[in-house]
Amino acid sequence: MTTVAYEALHFRQFLVSELETTADVVAANGPASLRFRVPRNAEETLASLAAKERIASACFFTPESE
Repeated sequence: MTTVAYEALHFRQFLVSELETTADVVAANGPASLRFRVPRNAEETLASLAAKERIASACFFTPESE
């Protein structure tokens, strides 16, 4: 395997792993703030994603969301 192919494969694996970890953190912190209707906590959870350059936007959906 060439160096370029090796690097591309490992970079892709890194991106997937990073996204999975970020999703796990949001999934762990988001539901409680939604369940107990504490929008400030939900906003803080989503605001933490601003540090991730690859994430353009994020939101929570509730049953009342359209």
